[in-house]
Amino acid sequence: MFRSILYFSVAVFLWVLPVVAQSTDLDDLVQEALEANPSLAVIESRIEAYQYRSSYVSAPSDPMVRFDLLNVPLGSFGRDRTPMSGNQIALQQSLPFPGSLKAEGIVALEAAKAAEGRLAYERARITSLVKIAYYDLSFFDQAIRITRENQELTRAIMERTLTRYEVGLGGQHDVLRARVALTMLTNRLTGFRTSRRMAEVRLNGLLGRAPDSVLETRTQIHVHQVDISTSQLLKVSVDNSGSLEELEHLTLEWRAREQVAQKSAFPSVTINLSYRQRSSAPGDPVNGEDFFSAGFGLNIPVFRGRKQLAQASEARAHVRWIAARQEEARQKIATEILRIQAEMDLHKSEHELFSREILPQTKQVLLSLRSAYEANLVEFSSLLNAQSTWLDAKLMSFHHRVLHAKLLAELEAVVGTNLQGLSDHKHTGISDGGKP
Repeated sequence: MFRSILYFSVAVFLWVLPVVAQSTDLDDLVQEALEANPSLAVIESRIEAYQYRSSYVSAPSDPMVRFDLLNVPLGSFGRDRTPMSGNQIALQQSLPFPGSLKAEGIVALEAAKAAEGRLAYERARITSLVKIAYYDLSFFDQAIRITRENQELTRAIMERTLTRYEVGLGGQHDVLRARVALTMLTNRLTGFRTSRRMAEVRLNGLLGRAPDSVLETRTQIHVHQVDISTSQLLKVSVDNSGSLEELEHLTLEWRAREQVAQKSAFPSVTINLSYRQRSSAPGDPVNGEDFFSAGFGLNIPVFRGRKQLAQASEARAHVRWIAARQEEARQKIATEILRIQAEMDLHKSEHELFSREILPQTKQVLLSLRSAYEANLVEFSSLLNAQSTWLDAKLMSFHHRVLHAKLLAELEAVVGTNLQGLSDHKHTGISDGGKP
């Protein structure tokens, strides 16, 4: 019995282990999102549909075959009573103006390529959103850790203050003040946990996972140095931006539509071939020989000004409209690059300021006030404020580090590529302050 329970427990453990041990490294999560995000699947299906369309729109129309029973008298349905009677088979084929079908194929092909540009844009956007959600998750994990550390220190101070109060070296107000600070930290911790859960749900949605899936952060966050000039970033965006690629192919699509409209303004040809089987009848000068007929017809585009030429004008108007959108997109990309670069420089300098100056200074102040408080030289409120200031400085240092990483992810989405291959991506290895 015991052995059966043991085997069952081991089997359950081995079944659960792969679920618990799912990798949550950032690169793995990005790849998972690119494979499972539903919005990307929608665009991929659309591209597949366009690719099928490019095949059939460039094919000519199907030929038409007709079978006719011609001029048969109603009295006997015999074909030998009159020379006009017979069975006829006819073949008809319509041929559009040369180049029309090729232009139709180009329209569908460029539409597919435009959708591929949209897919590239969405992939970059999803990658950026996954990174941003992951960085938010990392920030709240750090905030929860720092707040718990603050709770432990405040609880230790409260116990020390209570001991001093019991021996007559401290006031009751110090004990009450410590309890209030501890309660405020508990409330703050609850807020961080709620925010973390919201970030987790958002990241699960991007990954295509169940909203209640549990995620842990493992990838360390650094302040990377991106040594790429604004002009280089603009050039990179022209070559890699999915939105610009989409607009470029939309332009080519509407130019092909203009060609279709212009060629449709010329007549198309319809060819007819027919064979009539006959029987010999009285008065037939050719003694029942079979007949062969051939002919062709042309459609007459009498409304070309209102139809085909108007369609061509519409296509040219769309080309101008897309050109305006391209210029707008380029201006927006340039503006976003400049904005992100400025904000990245700000948060980089703020992170260095907090990590190299403010954090060490507040740590020294806290250590000094601890000794002074033990010697009954300073009030309890000064010690409590120093501790809170030091831990807030640790959180703000990490906060600027996270914001810098989020802006880098946003910049990569704007230019349409990972910047790691274009820069040395050095990062600052600054300590988080440790423990006093």
